[in-house]
Amino acid sequence: DDGAIGYWDAPGNHPVFEKSFNFHKKPISALAISPNGKTLAAASEDKTISLWDLTTGKYVGCLAGHTDRIPALAWHPNGKLLVSAGWDTTARVWDASTLEPVILLNTHATQVNAMAFSRDGRWLACADSTHTVHLWDFDKKRTVHKIKVQQAEIRTLAFSPDGKLLACNGDRLIH
Repeated sequence: DDGAIGYWDAPGNHPVFEKSFNFHKKPISALAISPNGKTLAAASEDKTISLWDLTTGKYVGCLAGHTDRIPALAWHPNGKLLVSAGWDTTARVWDASTLEPVILLNTHATQVNAMAFSRDGRWLACADSTHTVHLWDFDKKRTVHKIKVQQAEIRTLAFSPDGKLLACNGDRLIH
């Protein structure tokens, strides 16, 4: 709850860096490591995202723009783009090298709770609190399908390795 992030060598059971990552003063709401393993993105209840260099342990910068909680982060497989889900009805696409917003994906009616990329980066699935999964053609930045799931808050999403199947899980539901 203090906003600190530890980075651990799990098999060795010790911290990788002497100090934890400290930027946020409020609790952390989501974490994601880039596909190449070199950058950590950390979303906070302060409505910002900090980026950290995992080779040096140094702070890279801050992404700001959400106006409400950020419950999920997803790296595009190319490792250059980060997407953040917000309770402000948006999914925001960020350029991780320039720390600038790229585009706002805002066809969601309410809070965006979960998201996942297909392995090839072609599809982005975003679930909102109306029990709807928005399937985005990520290259074209447009919604191609909206999948309505009855009576369940969708909490997690995952694509099959070939990107043809999407699993969703929520309160009282597994599809």
